[in-house]
Amino acid sequence: PAPARVSAAVMGLMAAAATGGTGWYFYLYETEYLTDTTVLMERNFFGMLRVQESGEGKGRVRNLVHGVIMHGKQSYDPAYQRKPTTYYTEDSGVGRLFAAFADQPVRAGVIGLGAGTLAVYGRKGDVLRFYEINPQVRKIAEEYFAFLKECPAEVEVMMGDARLSMESHREPQNYDILVLDAFSGDAIPVHLLTKESVQLYLKHLKPDGAIAVHISNLHLELDGVVAKIAENLGLRAIQISGIPDNPNVEFTSDWVILTNNTTFLNDAKVRAVSHHIHSTKRKEAQLWTDQYSNLLAILRSGRVLPPETYVEGICEDPMGTPVVGAKVEVTRIARDAAENAKPEPVVTLTTDKDGRFDLELLDAKHDAWEYSVRVSSSQHVSGTFTLDEQIRMDRFLRAILLPR
Repeated sequence: PAPARVSAAVMGLMAAAATGGTGWYFYLYETEYLTDTTVLMERNFFGMLRVQESGEGKGRVRNLVHGVIMHGKQSYDPAYQRKPTTYYTEDSGVGRLFAAFADQPVRAGVIGLGAGTLAVYGRKGDVLRFYEINPQVRKIAEEYFAFLKECPAEVEVMMGDARLSMESHREPQNYDILVLDAFSGDAIPVHLLTKESVQLYLKHLKPDGAIAVHISNLHLELDGVVAKIAENLGLRAIQISGIPDNPNVEFTSDWVILTNNTTFLNDAKVRAVSHHIHSTKRKEAQLWTDQYSNLLAILRSGRVLPPETYVEGICEDPMGTPVVGAKVEVTRIARDAAENAKPEPVVTLTTDKDGRFDLELLDAKHDAWEYSVRVSSSQHVSGTFTLDEQIRMDRFLRAILLPR
């Protein structure tokens, strides 16, 4: 009887959650999409696609929507028609990657076409190849959006499963940039994000090339998965989050860049906006292979660490050069401690070869403490930094040490 009562309670909770989730879906559908003007609505095996327009005057935009996920947006404002929008802005991870290769002709492969937004980065002399499995997406990108038709680069759209298409190439494609943009929906193609798939991508990538993985997702946390694959294959992984300047056409985005290109990794502009994947996520993540993957383990409801419980840090000199091997000492003192109370040590560690370090505030009641971080190096003047509310909210501390 007891197990039956428990099961009934669990089923009740699941039913309530499903009802609430369905209610939210229809609320979002009605308020965000049915109010727009629908230009096209088509369904096939891959789901429902809609081309819709909203706004007025210079604020008018055309959107590509799959379910409730935005897959592209183009502005009617002449100032924005040839600018990257949504997740692909110049401040995004992929935008900064294209900027890093701006002084040379670029060969780029893109898995996932969407509205074709990334074509705005193509210049005369560049080669862009999109891999797309859904024929409706290609039709919409070519007929309802201008990104592809106005691109001065050589553009090709290769239809079919991206992994099978890449396996069909008889010769290495020598891409400078390979973009993986197939993981923003709620049903991701896992076979495109395994160790073996990335090994295939590397065969078609130049030695100093880079893979940009788009991990913006409402339901799944993919950063640890991508970082684990990179670690296993000897690649560096940095994460770059883009913040929108114009919310009408730009979205917040999360990208992970996989590369061993030290010129890109050490670029001051890149270092200023990037961070590595937290060590706990790298350790806890399981390596996805063609034989193993686990979506339940990366659901957002099951974070490895709450965002408030860790801080990522980097130690540099004023010129942006990493301070390697610096000593990092963390202490804390209770917020209500007496004036003569002494701080207690929490952890001591050293910066890695990139000048980076991870701080984990594992006490569940860490808000009751004030944390201080002292960073010292034999060649630099020591500095002490307080983990104030802003730093803990950003989850990032930049420690600048002056040379002696």
